Amino acid sequence: MTAIFKATLGATIAAAAVLSLAAPASAEILFRGIMNVTAVNANCTDGPNVGNSENAQFHPAAAPGNSNFSALSQFGRYHATSWALNTGSFTTTFQQVSNKSIGWSDFTPDKPSFFLVSKQAPVNITSTTPTIILEGKIKNPRGNIGQETCVATFRFAGLLSD
Repeated sequence: MTAIFKATLGATIAAAAVLSLAAPASAEILFRGIMNVTAVNANCTDGPNVGNSENAQFHPAAAPGNSNFSALSQFGRYHATSWALNTGSFTTTFQQVSNKSIGWSDFTPDKPSFFLVSKQAPVNITSTTPTIILEGKIKNPRGNIGQETCVATFRFAGLLSD
């Protein structure tokens, strides 16, 4: 063995030993699936459109061991948007959410978005809940000026992520 190989091997073994002593990270419970836009009102002149269907991920605050925030994020081919409630769970009444997007650059909208979940099945989430369905509405989904009264209705169906 060369001296360089021995040194590299020794450093690798030492690093592995240190990492093995680290406490295991607790995993957040996430659901990954599809988000569909099922309806929009006449005020949604700048999108989204009925039938939009994109990959999505849901982070429930109410799941055991999860951080205390809720977020539904969608991932398109060339963009991503996340609606996040920084503390607590989504409710059946509109709540102002953080709306962040990326595409050609990161984007903070000019106007706020509001989010509600009218139906969640199952209502109670455990670490073994296999699937979840959310139905709800997003007011001003893209946070655009002039779209403050746009309301999009959505349905999310997700599987427990590993």
